[in-house]
Amino acid sequence: MGTTAEGNGVAEANGNSGQPPAPPRKWYHINKQFMPIKLIYFCCHAAGISILPLLTLHMTSIGLTFADVAQVYLFMPVASFLGPPVIGFLADRTGRIRDLYIGCLVMHCVFHHALLFVPPSPHTTPEALAASANGTTLSCTDWPPPSCANLTRSLHCHLECPPDSEGELIACPAGDSCLSVGAAAELVLQLGADGCQLPALLTDNVTELELAHAELSCPDGCRLECAPGDELPISDRTTYWTYFFLRLAATFFLAPAFTLLDATCLAVVKEFRSPGQNFGRQRVGGIIASVIMPPLVGAIIDAVSTPGAADYSPAFYAMEICMVLTIVTIFVFHLHVSLPEKAHIGQLFKVLRRPEALVFILVVAILGSMWGFLESFLFVFLKKLKAPTYMLGLTMTVAGLASIPANWWSDAICSRIGHINILIISFFGYLVRYVGYSYIRNPWLAFPFELLEVATTHLMWNSAATYAGQLAPPGLLATLTGFAGALHYSFGRGIGSFLGGYLMALFGPVIAMRSMGVASGVCGVLYALAFYGCLRGHMTRRELRQRQKALARQQSEKFGEGPHEMAAMLEEVGMAAK
Repeated sequence: MGTTAEGNGVAEANGNSGQPPAPPRKWYHINKQFMPIKLIYFCCHAAGISILPLLTLHMTSIGLTFADVAQVYLFMPVASFLGPPVIGFLADRTGRIRDLYIGCLVMHCVFHHALLFVPPSPHTTPEALAASANGTTLSCTDWPPPSCANLTRSLHCHLECPPDSEGELIACPAGDSCLSVGAAAELVLQLGADGCQLPALLTDNVTELELAHAELSCPDGCRLECAPGDELPISDRTTYWTYFFLRLAATFFLAPAFTLLDATCLAVVKEFRSPGQNFGRQRVGGIIASVIMPPLVGAIIDAVSTPGAADYSPAFYAMEICMVLTIVTIFVFHLHVSLPEKAHIGQLFKVLRRPEALVFILVVAILGSMWGFLESFLFVFLKKLKAPTYMLGLTMTVAGLASIPANWWSDAICSRIGHINILIISFFGYLVRYVGYSYIRNPWLAFPFELLEVATTHLMWNSAATYAGQLAPPGLLATLTGFAGALHYSFGRGIGSFLGGYLMALFGPVIAMRSMGVASGVCGVLYALAFYGCLRGHMTRRELRQRQKALARQQSEKFGEGPHEMAAMLEEVGMAAK
């Protein structure tokens, strides 16, 4: 009886009298309302991460030069900027937002897959460049020179003859008499924009002739020692322009796909307000995709490729499989796709009149250019160090795993260190990454520098987004954050890829890496001096004036001063704040 009474007392104390005890609470909880958006984030980001990091390698594999790559990336921000507003306008007019979203997914897959069918440039593919020697010897018995298919740059040649011979080049221009040119003359076997040889150019201190190869003879027993010219290799223009327009079309549809996905996620979070379910946690699916997919796709590419010829088609097929899963998830869960908030462009320019906001936007764009160069050319650099493709994917896995705790506690980290300090640290993080990459000769040594992506990318953007919230007036948070994101991930990336690509083409990857690193360090020092030497004091004085004016208004309303007394009080406040 005592036991029963004791049990009943406990039951009554718990408010469950006459009912079985509640089952123990599980250590995990699946929120079915948010499961669809998490799945879509995983599938959509898995599709993008399968192909986007490898597209620069694919461009070089079909013969596009670093200069070509730089030009393509320069114009990609234009497509990124145009895509979202055009699709948003069509959605406003038709109301068929989900259909347009699915259409964007399908079209970006179609145009990206079409890149597989771009005809390769015959003169500047890795195979052609490997087959062409840095220097060559042409025997006079082999004149005329080999076909232009074996040349990727013009050759600058000098006649070399035995010591006891006084050989000379004999030039017989059409319609003119023959003449001999001494051994000091330079013979340039030119390469045209279409990859074929132009007439040879023969120069010495007196003569400069353009000759067909048949109009030039070389004495027996001599040879021509040739070295490549300093000009950049030229890819086939059909290859370049076909790739250029297909890539821009793919980017045009890709940009609104991710914009609409983020807007839908925000709408779902607002509709189903649930403890612990914020915007960042829905994006965890995308981080998981960046951890899993790159090494998996890289391993498949290594398995199907042959020595000297990489096959990147598995990345395209993985993208399409993941995109089909995305569309199926949308239909199965009847997901309602939402449009992003309208941007208040006119009010945005009022915000940018503030010096600290203008400098902040400039800093975000510069950091975007630093990020863009690495995103576009780091894999190319590691490939030159003989890195396997699966190792390239592992670099993203390591960076993704390291970013999870940083994103989870990003608010605490930003509050502790300071938003401006994190932006400054990001500049110096890029300095260490760039200079560190330039010195490694073993691709596996890149992993320690990849860990710095936690600071240069993840903490940097979390800090920038939070700081934008402090700078933005009420109602302009989404506008300023979106503008900063577009400058960082689109405009900044395009500028960084363009400048870095030309540095790679002109000076090679080592000099390009170190130049970008030094530039990042200089920008970090300048930003620190500008903020702590000028902007912080300017912001403090303005905030002081605003607080004092607000206090003056309160006193005026309380004691009932007239407009003239109010104006005099505000003037005194302004003088005191200077």
